[in-house]
Amino acid sequence: MTPRNAFMALPLAVLACDKPDEGLSVRNTPPVVRFEAPIEGESFQVAEVIEFVATVIDSESDSDQLELEWTSTVDGLLDDGASPSADGSATFATAGLSNGLHTITLKATDHQGLIGSDYMTVRVESDCLPDPSCDDDEDGYTEEEGDCNDANSAVFPGAEEVANGVDDDCDGVIDEGSDGYDDDGDGYTELGGDCDDSDPLVSPVGIEVCGDEVDNDCDSYVDDEDTDTDEDGDGYSQCEGPEQDCDDDDADVHPTAVERCGDDIDNDCDGDVDAADTDTDSDGDGHSACAGDCDDTRPDVFPGGTEVCDAAGLVDEDCDGAINEPGAVGSATYYLDGDGDGHGGSTGIDACELPAGYTPLSTDCDDENPDAHPGATEVCDDADNDCDGVTDESSAADAPTWYYDGDGDEFGSTPHVACTAPSESYVSTPGDCDDADGGRYPGAPEICDGDDNDCDGATDESGSIGESIWYYDGDGDGTPGEEVSVLACAAPPDYFSAPGVFDCDDDDYYRNPDVEEKCDATDWDCDGSTTAIDALGCVDYHRDSDFDGFGVDDDYLCLCSVTDDYRITPTELAADGPDCCDEDYDAKPSATGWSEERTACDDYDWNCDGEVTRRWGDYGICGGAPLCGSWPFEQGWRGFIPTCGYTGSWLTDCDVEYDWLDTSCVPETTPKTQQCR
Repeated sequence: MTPRNAFMALPLAVLACDKPDEGLSVRNTPPVVRFEAPIEGESFQVAEVIEFVATVIDSESDSDQLELEWTSTVDGLLDDGASPSADGSATFATAGLSNGLHTITLKATDHQGLIGSDYMTVRVESDCLPDPSCDDDEDGYTEEEGDCNDANSAVFPGAEEVANGVDDDCDGVIDEGSDGYDDDGDGYTELGGDCDDSDPLVSPVGIEVCGDEVDNDCDSYVDDEDTDTDEDGDGYSQCEGPEQDCDDDDADVHPTAVERCGDDIDNDCDGDVDAADTDTDSDGDGHSACAGDCDDTRPDVFPGGTEVCDAAGLVDEDCDGAINEPGAVGSATYYLDGDGDGHGGSTGIDACELPAGYTPLSTDCDDENPDAHPGATEVCDDADNDCDGVTDESSAADAPTWYYDGDGDEFGSTPHVACTAPSESYVSTPGDCDDADGGRYPGAPEICDGDDNDCDGATDESGSIGESIWYYDGDGDGTPGEEVSVLACAAPPDYFSAPGVFDCDDDDYYRNPDVEEKCDATDWDCDGSTTAIDALGCVDYHRDSDFDGFGVDDDYLCLCSVTDDYRITPTELAADGPDCCDEDYDAKPSATGWSEERTACDDYDWNCDGEVTRRWGDYGICGGAPLCGSWPFEQGWRGFIPTCGYTGSWLTDCDVEYDWLDTSCVPETTPKTQQCR
């Protein structure tokens, strides 16, 4: 039998693989299920073993990774949770089907929850069914003898009652005497977790009671061992024991808690509160943490203790809230360093360690100037920087050198060192080569005039005002190259001014801007390219802008070699045919795929044959009951056949619909977009 949903699953898989270059994504499909045996409609006797055989496959999973479920319309669920073998074979055998017409359904579920199924019909009957004196299931009891289910050989008077929800011994009571029966009537059986089915106060929802040594809530713990008796969740039970919680409503109160001062609570359950509890004087110095001891771990720290200078500055020995205060044992005198230069003035304080902004030295002559202190470098700033009593002496580190300027051009000759210039005739810049000529000095513009204007010892050197750029003509063809040039007041031999186009090979007389270009990998006309349109020896190439290997018929250039856009020879164009859309790689004469999108040229002619062909052009046919999904069923369009790129209704399956009056076929459709080429 062909599964009803196989026709829906398989075409979708084909669509996902038909055009890998179209960018379609592969999606999960349901498993395919097909019954192989027994024969559809075959009849069997009650209690006869019936073996059902099916084949189960899935496109995205191994067969043995699928989960199976077998059901009957008469007996319900028969088996679930099994898996097919690696080759897709699924087998289920049973001798327990009840009398009647059974529709057996096999469902297979994949890893993403998609279900595939198939069904078949078998009839189970008994030759002696109308006779109550006949033992239908051959268990030794007839209906007249009290067999309450003569279709099940495991059910008869005197059979062993087991926990299966069935009256196995036909006494009118189900599961009595088994672990599945609630003996004490508390709503829980032994199978349901009742650890004492004779006591209605004991069950999985019972409340643990201290002192009765009974596991009331069936969690395997008794009294103080059960965390349920620890109501505040602090790890200690309210039941009597070596560590009984004295307040099981407060998680901060238990036998190992730390006694807190000032809350009037016995935090550690030892019977003593706050200062009365010796636990609050941990260091034994006679001062409780509750009575002001600021560090109850050190016996040398308590109210009224001796303050001592400690290097870490962390201990308040007298518990007055201050650490290493003035006057502490080990303190010293430090001086305020107002300008931060490491030298202080006369203002001092006593402290255990050097305070911020202070120094052990009191030698600063100006505590408001960070550049003034003993050992500082003397500079020209109208201050006594090194505190030696002298200001701006000639030995100052930054005392400049001054030069006499006789011609007033701001460049001097004779030097003099001092913080200030001796007179207005001294300047700070030296190097004047002629202190009587105001137009000649270092840095003056050099001019093509035969004089050393910038005092560098050279005349009319490169860089002079008025000079020109001259280019060397190495091959004597009258056009200089750009590689060798000089900047000079006059042109040297074989040098020329810049031409309109430079010589690209100044060693070859026959290569220059006046020579005609040729297709031989040499740039003859010096235009920067070894090829040119219509050069000697050129070849016609047709345009192929989309790189699909097909050229445009009426767009070509005569070139020395192919380019990014022009690459197809006339021979190739004649053999393959012209490209109908050179802006779209997928639109070309060799295209075989289908698409619901238009080409870049806004049409659907993807294979350049001058026509547009629809991929799907037939109407769907829904078969007749009861085999609606079989012949003459055919997938196809319902209502109308859409044109390219438009969506219509596609018949995917034809299901049987049963009711008490009629059996009909219901078409199953899905939206589908028409593809063309």
